[in-house]
Amino acid sequence: MDELAYEQEVGSVAGWLRTGLTRADLSDRLTADLPAVISGQAKGRVSDEDRVLAVVQGVAACDVALACLVAERLGVTA
Repeated sequence: MDELAYEQEVGSVAGWLRTGLTRADLSDRLTADLPAVISGQAKGRVSDEDRVLAVVQGVAACDVALACLVAERLGVTA
């Protein structure tokens, strides 16, 4: 997630909260958000068992930039 506070108000995360997931449940299951991983404050996946949940919503330019970075790191070319 790139901005948890925003995502708790709109989109999928807000929907999950409306159906019974509590903010505490969400915080317990969230290891790190995107800014923490990118800045090096938190690790991303460290094993094959780790899972990443991407909640993509908000500013499309940021989504495109993130997709390009991921593709570059994976060596994917167009």
